[in-house]
Amino acid sequence: MTLNGEIALRQVYDLPNPSVRRYLRSDIFGTGPVNGVCAAPSPGVNSTGCTFAGYVTSNAWGFRLGSSFNYDITKIPGLIVVLSGSYGLDVSGWSYDGSLNEGRNVASVKLRAEYKKNYYAELTYSPIWGGAFNPQRDRSVYIASMGARF
Repeated sequence: MTLNGEIALRQVYDLPNPSVRRYLRSDIFGTGPVNGVCAAPSPGVNSTGCTFAGYVTSNAWGFRLGSSFNYDITKIPGLIVVLSGSYGLDVSGWSYDGSLNEGRNVASVKLRAEYKKNYYAELTYSPIWGGAFNPQRDRSVYIASMGARF
């Protein structure tokens, strides 16, 4: 069994006040106030209110946790099954590179079978949810793969 954990921190120095200049919030959430005035939401825009939230902040942080279990199947020599999972939460702030997005949850569950290190099959489910300004919150994915090494 393997366990791991990470804490991520992204910082931007000398970031101007968001009332002066804002960076990198997706257009799908509408605009923030301009000169203290909020524009009417455009059709088709997921307006989250006239706010400075969702733009790059000077500090953003989150964490990731993971685990992995390896099982040797003794009835079939050479077969190894690995079950792994991970979870991450972006706790506070929005980073300039999109790696941290406040309120976003990411997870992954993977089942991998490998036979004599030559053949493998893998099933993965990776949901993404949460975060008021997360443009990927509906991008969960299922993945199935198999292959051979020679």
